[in-house]
Amino acid sequence: MKRGKKQRELTPHERMHWMYTVQSNQKKRVVFVKFLNRQEISPRRFVKFTKYKEINGLEVENRLLYVKNGYLNKKGCKVLHFYEGIPRWAEPELRALYARKREEFNLTQESAETS
Repeated sequence: MKRGKKQRELTPHERMHWMYTVQSNQKKRVVFVKFLNRQEISPRRFVKFTKYKEINGLEVENRLLYVKNGYLNKKGCKVLHFYEGIPRWAEPELRALYARKREEFNLTQESAETS
């Protein structure tokens, strides 16, 4: 079944559950990303403006992380660019989290291979 048809046939609760579960291509993935965060502004009752803000952060499996407010995982986010390795703009907190998660995922992978 095609992905678009699958999403249309799901109920809103099933769609939300599917969005927040870790997909097979996201397992054990830790990478620095640049993403857009959508903020909706409603100055009047029925008028809605959308403002986008570019944020540099870290993606751990299916969660988008950045330093100021913890993690962000909502529907309005869009990943623009994946960085290989550690970029220069990475803050010390993100670098430490990157190293810790890479080590954790490598340890679980090695233990699975030896079993």
